[in-house]
Amino acid sequence: MQELITALIAAQAEMNDPLKNASNPGFKGSKFADLGAHLEAVREPLRKHGLTLTQTLDFDGASHALITTIHHVSGQQMSSRMGLVLSKNDMQGLGSAITYARRYSIGAMFALYGDTDDDANEASNGPAKPAPSPTEALYNNAKARLQTAKTPADKAKILSLIGSLPAEQQAELKALAGAK
Repeated sequence: MQELITALIAAQAEMNDPLKNASNPGFKGSKFADLGAHLEAVREPLRKHGLTLTQTLDFDGASHALITTIHHVSGQQMSSRMGLVLSKNDMQGLGSAITYARRYSIGAMFALYGDTDDDANEASNGPAKPAPSPTEALYNNAKARLQTAKTPADKAKILSLIGSLPAEQQAELKALAGAK
């Protein structure tokens, strides 16, 4: 396990939290990082350090589960199993549960943060903080990501997502990234 853990530590040091690029209008417009953003956050650091990620499904006759495994070139691996909760007992419900579980499993396996934290208010039915507008959230998230981006390629990826912001905010973010 030592080789896998050593490579995982190195890969995680190069990972940034996924960019919150999607919103859930049914949940007070909260922002979150979709599955693609999670995968983009981990693929290159994993590859660079001899790691890969697989996500497979299991069905025991009664329930479905997602198994997320990190594999190392040495043959060592580490897995996590997440039971799926279906909102509807059909293929659409299964597909939704798989996508949701894949996103959360990647976040958990690599200690990534891809959701808006409501300080458990939603779960406890307490008052939630007012959500920023989608434009404000995109700007704040992009700014935070640019401040921690490690490579010009990382900065370029972030800048490619800010086209819907006002020109003044785009210019500020480009200046922060050192782009013209």
